[in-house]
Amino acid sequence: MKPEHRSRYADLLSDPSDEALDKLIQELDAGYAAPPRPDDLSWEAAQQYLTSTSWSTSNEVLPLLPVRPLRRRVLRSKKVVFLAVAAIVMITVLSVALLNVIAPSHFQHNQPALAGADAQLLQHLVMDKGTPPNIRQLFQSRQFTPVSLPSNTYNVHIQSVYADANNVILLYTAAMSAWEAATFPGGSKSFDSPGPENEPVLTVKTSTGQMLPEIVERVDMGKEPVGLQSSKNKQFAILGYYDASVVQGDPTQLTLTAALSKLVSPSQERIGEFTTPVHTEKKAINVHQTAFSNGQAFTLDRVVMTSTEARFYYDYQGPLADSNNSGKLTGGGALSIAGKTYDRNPIPDDNSGEVYGWFGPNTGYPNYVSFHETLLDQTGAWVFTEKAVDLESPYSHFTWQFAFTVS
Repeated sequence: MKPEHRSRYADLLSDPSDEALDKLIQELDAGYAAPPRPDDLSWEAAQQYLTSTSWSTSNEVLPLLPVRPLRRRVLRSKKVVFLAVAAIVMITVLSVALLNVIAPSHFQHNQPALAGADAQLLQHLVMDKGTPPNIRQLFQSRQFTPVSLPSNTYNVHIQSVYADANNVILLYTAAMSAWEAATFPGGSKSFDSPGPENEPVLTVKTSTGQMLPEIVERVDMGKEPVGLQSSKNKQFAILGYYDASVVQGDPTQLTLTAALSKLVSPSQERIGEFTTPVHTEKKAINVHQTAFSNGQAFTLDRVVMTSTEARFYYDYQGPLADSNNSGKLTGGGALSIAGKTYDRNPIPDDNSGEVYGWFGPNTGYPNYVSFHETLLDQTGAWVFTEKAVDLESPYSHFTWQFAFTVS
């Protein structure tokens, strides 16, 4: 059969390819186009089968074509189809590979680039020695989710967000005038006497309308000295911690809405809505221990650890907890794990030249003590110490200590 085929047409393929293609076409014919293969299959039997088959369109019976011309045309057609399919498959594979290379880069650079001054402020804020190392590590390992919500008013730009069971953390820049309006509502512009009802620049709500209170914020005001009355800074960068413990359940993602606070914008201009995954890694330890100092009972209820914070919840009902006594009480705490000591809120205030400090809203003392460390993998014997001083007569010191084991 082969010599006769080669004498009838000029083959487009080499001899080995022609033989392999013939074999493939025969297998495809037998498997998908032809009836069950007879045991006595031969070219003569195939020819007899084809001549006995009636080819018709509507009611018109068409004459049968000779076997060899039919075979030749089908073969040429299938060769063309085979080559076309191969080309399509190759193009598809190359396209998918190209998309896999381009897609991550496109995602990272798809968002509008921040202005040079904004980018420098944010970079300086994250890398500064006063920013907790765990935040720097999370940012460098791309655990923060990119956000792009520019605001025409006060030039607010949210760069990224991180969320876990303890905190939602925003990293953004805004006009200095917005921060001044939020921090110094009385107009004094003095760090020694800030406004009595200072607020965060941005408020954050969940999709259910739950407000996330801002706990603390770390601010980078640029290279100008702090004297705000003569400051030439146009922008500032801020790392804001918002309390995520008020969110019910254990969601794997949050849809949040950012808006300007009332002190900055009476209409609370809406910056925009964004969605962030929630990093669900956490460890909760129920302690339920009560200690006494100078007759004052202090109960350590539980400890919740995430990548952004170890939070020690307590219950204290003594006279020092009265809101009217908040000015008389100074607190301090420490944590010891396997001989290593961690200080409460180990975040220095740098008051020289460039200012990097923590400025929390004036909401009173929370019912927990924070250690801005990643302690999820720390096991063994933990010793937590809480201290307080009553500045009124009689001058009194209080110390409560708790020991428990974390496995």
